[in-house]
Amino acid sequence: MYSALPLLDGWSRHFYTKFFTQTIPRGASLALLEERQPGWWIALGGLVDRNDAVIVVEMDGRLALQASVSDLNTASWTLWSAGFPYLEQYDVANSLYTIGFAPAAPMPFRTLKVSLNNPATSDLRLLSVIGMAAVIENPDALRASYSTLLRADQGAS
Repeated sequence: MYSALPLLDGWSRHFYTKFFTQTIPRGASLALLEERQPGWWIALGGLVDRNDAVIVVEMDGRLALQASVSDLNTASWTLWSAGFPYLEQYDVANSLYTIGFAPAAPMPFRTLKVSLNNPATSDLRLLSVIGMAAVIENPDALRASYSTLLRADQGAS
């Protein structure tokens, strides 16, 4: 259904961008992307200054992934992956670590929360984050326009 969204009503793209330094105090967590309505997760990327930062993904109220930057590096998730976060940059010399997520096909969800946790005893700096989700805002309008689209397709046969 995702590929038909441009032809349908009742949804919108939600963009998440922050290109400034935000400090996450020790022991704290920061929500990077949070959706309480169903939709599709399209992409997310973030640049941090420490390799012990932990990305936490909760989908539909369940923990889907929890891994630190160094965990991703140790597991060799350093190239694009179809369904998992990966490292785009692991620069120890300059303390720059970029986590990316861009699935081969957008991932459906009922609810979604992606957080960055700081388990360390010193502050963590989030230097930038960018992400996108397609979210169903009006299910009735989406269903009605999808039904119309299917009827139009049947008439073309």
